[in-house]
Amino acid sequence: MVKTKQIGIMSIGLVVACLSLSGCGSSGSSNNSSSSSASSNVSSSASSSSSDTWPTVHDTGSPRMSMTLGKSTVPAGSTFFEGTNPHVTYSATGQEDQDATNWSNKTKYSIYAITDTAKTNPIGAGQALSAGEYIAFARYESKNKEDFARFTVEDIAPTKASEGNGYKTTTADELSDYMVSKHDFLGALGKGKFPSVGKPKLIVVPVAFSNVSFKAVCDASTEDEANATCREVIRKAFFGEDGSTEWESLKSYYYKSSYGKLDIQGEVSPVYTYPMTTDAFETGYKDKSQSAATVVTAASNWLRDSQGYNLDEYDLDDDGYIDGIELVYVTDKKPASSGGSDSDTSSLWWNYTSYTGASKGTKANPSAYRYFWSLYTYIQTGYYKDPNIDAHTLVHETGHLMGLNDYYSYDKTEGPAGCVDMMDMNVGDHNAYSKMAYGWIGPKVVDGSSSNFEITLNSYTDTGDFILLRNTSDDKWNGTPWDEYLILEYYTPTGVNKVDSTGYPEWSEQVSSSGSASMGHGGTYEKPGLQVFHVDSRLAAKFGTVNDLGQVTNTTPKYTDDLLDNDKTQDGVYQSASYFPHDNTPSRSQNIDDASAEGNGPYREIHAIFSSGINGLESTTYYNSFGQMSNLFGMKDTVDDSGKSVYGGDTYSNWKMRSFFPNDLTFDDSSTLNWTFSVTAQTDSTITLHFVENA
Repeated sequence: MVKTKQIGIMSIGLVVACLSLSGCGSSGSSNNSSSSSASSNVSSSASSSSSDTWPTVHDTGSPRMSMTLGKSTVPAGSTFFEGTNPHVTYSATGQEDQDATNWSNKTKYSIYAITDTAKTNPIGAGQALSAGEYIAFARYESKNKEDFARFTVEDIAPTKASEGNGYKTTTADELSDYMVSKHDFLGALGKGKFPSVGKPKLIVVPVAFSNVSFKAVCDASTEDEANATCREVIRKAFFGEDGSTEWESLKSYYYKSSYGKLDIQGEVSPVYTYPMTTDAFETGYKDKSQSAATVVTAASNWLRDSQGYNLDEYDLDDDGYIDGIELVYVTDKKPASSGGSDSDTSSLWWNYTSYTGASKGTKANPSAYRYFWSLYTYIQTGYYKDPNIDAHTLVHETGHLMGLNDYYSYDKTEGPAGCVDMMDMNVGDHNAYSKMAYGWIGPKVVDGSSSNFEITLNSYTDTGDFILLRNTSDDKWNGTPWDEYLILEYYTPTGVNKVDSTGYPEWSEQVSSSGSASMGHGGTYEKPGLQVFHVDSRLAAKFGTVNDLGQVTNTTPKYTDDLLDNDKTQDGVYQSASYFPHDNTPSRSQNIDDASAEGNGPYREIHAIFSSGINGLESTTYYNSFGQMSNLFGMKDTVDDSGKSVYGGDTYSNWKMRSFFPNDLTFDDSSTLNWTFSVTAQTDSTITLHFVENA
């Protein structure tokens, strides 16, 4: 959860998605260009030995359906809809012909191998096809009208992709100027972000109140012993070495997840006792004289003035702010996740990341600004036994310190990111979009240099290998994380996913106790599979004019590729600093296409794409899909012990995935993805994908 200083952005009802893990160019050519035959506006193509069993005469009456194909010969790995480029019209007496090609609720396509005369194995219009002869039907169900067309899928071997032949690699170093932590107006809570690379130092302060000490949570005969015991628990949770806990510490998690790019340093300070009772603190919170921010400021002053801390050591990027200060507090009040706290204090006894609002400090004396406020009992959840330490919430909230937003929805009506992600349900690894924003990895970018190729990806979890894909003909990737594209990563239940892949205790216990799939698998995916996300992190800015008095007028938000940290005026044109208009909470997502809209925009920052093509993330039951293998792409003949298919599908196509996009068959920016891909081989650590350029 991330929270602003002025407004408590809470999700008490959304415990599962918040912090409740603790409680919350053009198209290039290649040697395979012959795989697409010359355009042919015909309704049938090559015949076969089974042709007499299929219709040969087209309906000429009225009303009628008519279908022609842009291409009657396509390479293997193509789909019917994207490969042949069908055009369907519905004609009725006395009416103009209507284009029925994309009528998703009326026009139904069925494709069959010519040899399947009994129509026992219909093939979807968005499914990758193997070599052979096919016949396709376009049917207007309610009018009982249809037409057909025959086409050929040729067995043309794809090239083996290599640098410059299918893709171009962009390195993390080439993207370093675009890291979210370097830009004040991007991501969660603005300025003062914790550095996401190098060896930044984190200061962790245990906080007690005048009426509640750590003896309340750590069994000891004296307060000094309790303080020492609790500080050691906190130290292991934050800075424990690999293997010192059943899952990970904050330090070990981020070292692994970043592939060694982020090595968090720091220490746990002595216990700070805030000079106020919890009752008085609650009262002050209600009348706005007290907040977590006041404790943060008081604690940082205490560290400097009474404990001799050189806070300059905690400002690695020299921006005048302490990079990160995390307060772990103890209280006698019930936290919100346990049904405690009234509406006026529900955001007080909880876990969140926020900021103090302090002015910028100096290099020698940086200010405490961005902080994390955390219950001690959310570290000792009881989910793990040896020792009883759980750092999931700490990892999630530190993600906010470094600038990432929450990927779940506070509106609770949808689960865009699909649950399996550290910034969603607080489990497993960060996705490739997040890691690219942090400056840890760069993508293999499909660039149009080959129109028919195969590429093998290594485990994303272990190596950071991933593909970035968007239109390569007219609209190309802008070369930054801040654009619209797909990311393809081969998930494996290894590394920071390993323990969670058996089911995170809190969620898996819910599944076990209910005896249902109310929480899906209750953890990260059990087996390897291709995970696909649609990212729309395009930047926006407010543009306006400057009058003779120097006043900015007529401002309008527009999308932009300009990454500006400050407003600028040039030649009488005003442009604001860049910002993210899209959010995974609908009410916070701005619709740039409608300047009058304040929220409820249709676009999400990051959206999981399920291999079935069925968008089950648009209702309150999306938890059912949490960690289900059928969300991932994989070999279609892979079955479990009961003979059921493990994966929901093996093919990504515009037609098949249209339910995930507000603009139906196009991206949010109205560009059309000119690629289809499918899984052709798979091991425990690699996956091979076949890419075919669409007609």
